[in-house]
Amino acid sequence: MALNKILLYFIMLEFSSITVTNIGYEELTNNALESLKIINNEVKPIIYCMDNESSNNFKKRNYTTILLDYRLSTSCEYMKENWANVTMQKLVAIYKELNMNKPFVFMFDGDIVFKNSNAITDLCKIMESNNDIDLICQNEYQNNKSELNTGYMFVRNNDKTKEFFNPLNYINKYKNDQHFVNHEKHLLNIHVLPNDKFPNGKYFYENHNSIEPYIIHFNFIKGNSKKQKMKSHKCWLLE
Repeated sequence: MALNKILLYFIMLEFSSITVTNIGYEELTNNALESLKIINNEVKPIIYCMDNESSNNFKKRNYTTILLDYRLSTSCEYMKENWANVTMQKLVAIYKELNMNKPFVFMFDGDIVFKNSNAITDLCKIMESNNDIDLICQNEYQNNKSELNTGYMFVRNNDKTKEFFNPLNYINKYKNDQHFVNHEKHLLNIHVLPNDKFPNGKYFYENHNSIEPYIIHFNFIKGNSKKQKMKSHKCWLLE
């Protein structure tokens, strides 16, 4: 086996996969997990939960769960009360995983739908081919690579990322997780994923007839509309 294939194999074997949820977001998270099983049934994420009910539900399905210190047992709308604290828990979860000394941490939001196994293998290949990359992220806007989306991240474990994701840097200091990452992104070497393969919602809704994405991030939609949008694109897998 060629050296680069061996390195890629070990990255696939050793990275930690996580998502963050609560009972209000559990259904979307289950849909994301179902789509992940279809494209790669060897990746079994750790579920970071903000309430006991969702934690118990995922345990019944044989997922490893970790209860976060921050607790919320209801859904939380975009930019409403608790939004900042909820989104920051993704960064807290990444920090916890980095301190468990896994070489890489893969974090995805519950409104992600996986479409192709390259959704994960491409991230591993990028990290394997360039040891200087600290973080892989989605692009937030169609024509603006300077704005990052924090719903799909692959993090290299090193001193820089451990310092970057330390909660002391962002809790009660920024509007949300994405605001912090974009404000402080100059501290890391970041690879931005291409829109056509890793589209955010805005790009996908406008271009879905002409692209073959590896994932679809159903953002730019609020609340229950996410589920209906997924259904309209045949991405709802629970019914």
